[in-house]
Amino acid sequence: LGEQQLAFAQRQYEELKPTLTGIADQQIAAQRQQMGQAADYYKYQTDTFRPLERGLVADAEKFNTASYQETMAQKAAADVAQAFQGAQGISMREASRRGINPNSGAFGAASNANALKLAAATAGAQTGARSQAEQMGYARKLDAVGLGRNLAGASTAAYQGATAAGSAGAGS
Repeated sequence: LGEQQLAFAQRQYEELKPTLTGIADQQIAAQRQQMGQAADYYKYQTDTFRPLERGLVADAEKFNTASYQETMAQKAAADVAQAFQGAQGISMREASRRGINPNSGAFGAASNANALKLAAATAGAQTGARSQAEQMGYARKLDAVGLGRNLAGASTAAYQGATAAGSAGAGS
């Protein structure tokens, strides 16, 4: 019985050897391909996304500085002042055309009202600019954190697939 079982096993081995060798070769080829993909994902992530992430994080950090927020506030104040100067110029030209004396009390009161509006608009614009700069910094940090985040997982998954393919090939 033992000799019959050995003969059957030898015959079965010889019959299945070409098929199993082909399967094992394919699994080992898949392992090599997945190892290459894993290395490529990792290299791409480290060469492309890490430097890009560092730059974006540095850029995002800039938005959260008091200096940048103050720069934006001053720019907003300058924009408001320019708009009010234009409006003031138009008012003066209109007053001149109508024969209103620029030294009159009514004209002075209107000028004072415009100055108060300018101060209020400037303060509002500066506060809004500071807040907007802070929010922009926060949003850019979130963008930087998400950039390339899945590449490390893709690399790990490819290495795991390669390991499984190699184990299956060896088992076959």
